[in-house]
Amino acid sequence: IRPGIPISPPHSLQKAAVAEKLAEELLTDHRIPRAGTVLDLGSGQGLTSVFLAKEYGFRVYAADLWSDPAENRKFFAAMGLSPEQITPVKADAENLPFERNFFDAVVSIDSYNYFGRNENYLDEKLLPYVKKDGLLYLSFPGMKKDCHHALPPELLLSWTPEQLDYLHDTDYWRSIFGKSRGAELLSLCEMESNEEVWNDWLVCENEYAVNDRKSMQAGGGEYLNFIDCQLIAVPEKFPAFRYQFRRKNEICRQSVHFAQYFQTDPHFFFQSAVKSIICFIHVSFPLSDGDSKSASFHPEI
Repeated sequence: IRPGIPISPPHSLQKAAVAEKLAEELLTDHRIPRAGTVLDLGSGQGLTSVFLAKEYGFRVYAADLWSDPAENRKFFAAMGLSPEQITPVKADAENLPFERNFFDAVVSIDSYNYFGRNENYLDEKLLPYVKKDGLLYLSFPGMKKDCHHALPPELLLSWTPEQLDYLHDTDYWRSIFGKSRGAELLSLCEMESNEEVWNDWLVCENEYAVNDRKSMQAGGGEYLNFIDCQLIAVPEKFPAFRYQFRRKNEICRQSVHFAQYFQTDPHFFFQSAVKSIICFIHVSFPLSDGDSKSASFHPEI
């Protein structure tokens, strides 16, 4: 077993609640197509997979190295799901057994931090199986601020330094994803349901939750969170699309910035809004590749 990764204990209502809350917040306003083919990466015993199939209508592949596909298949059938709706797969995240460009999206709850800390993992091990414009929705435990240089004694009540090395803050993950050549980072933030999810987990009656209580009851929760990360697959061979997508994201961020000034400086707001509209038209309806390279129209916003 990998360090710090237990074999999942039996299904429970508390564990189901944790999985559903994380998935529900993560997929708020998602853009995965209805009936899209989705990889639930690190699916464990399939609680999230069931939620994805039942609530969203996705065609789910529940991939996990440590769970038993036969047991998961029985569980899925008991939940009223057919093999056409959900398929359990025994798979190593480092060596996925799927065809290339197969998935419309990847969803990963409470597992990506175990294998995704390698900065090459995303480009080399995962993105080859995701379609162009495919989406990745990742939720995993983290730290509010990395403190590995001086670990608080509260955290060491439940976890070793080696286990805590799986937890990092948003700056760390922004650096990791920023090095990807094949994906654009859409958003990265602390999850709003952080405290509620931890509370739900701690009332689970299994040895892992019981062990975690020691740190959390001593105040360790002030250092920990859950992280929401969303990306889009944009292969290197589409540099123009990468530029356009990045510019559109900048415009969205600027729009929020403009709104803050509307009350105090309407003139600034309307002037900036006009520039944003012009820039949006420019990146949405670009010139040909040849003309785009020589174009010098880059309004300041």
